[in-house]
Amino acid sequence: MKSLLASFFEKAPESCGPIYNERSLQLELACLFRAHGAQVEFERPFVVAPLEGSTCAAKSNLDLLVRNDGQTTAIELKVPLNGRHPETLYDFCNDIAFVEGILRAGDADT
Repeated sequence: MKSLLASFFEKAPESCGPIYNERSLQLELACLFRAHGAQVEFERPFVVAPLEGSTCAAKSNLDLLVRNDGQTTAIELKVPLNGRHPETLYDFCNDIAFVEGILRAGDADT
């Protein structure tokens, strides 16, 4: 999965459409994963307890859950647009905590 992601960001496939926002990135990645035999779930709901002392709002939906070759990968995406860079950094930290919670629960391998 890592090498597939790396190759996508190095040079997107010819079939890839323009990426204007997080949703278009999510869809193009899903097309790539499915073309390589993976099962992809969009906006997969999870219940994850927030970390103790966290001030982040609780998240409930994972951008992509990808299953391939017996491996389950949880993916959260960020496409910082419109000058929201400080807020996006805060959102990114919240996403890391959310994905770590999914991993702790055993719902994904990576």
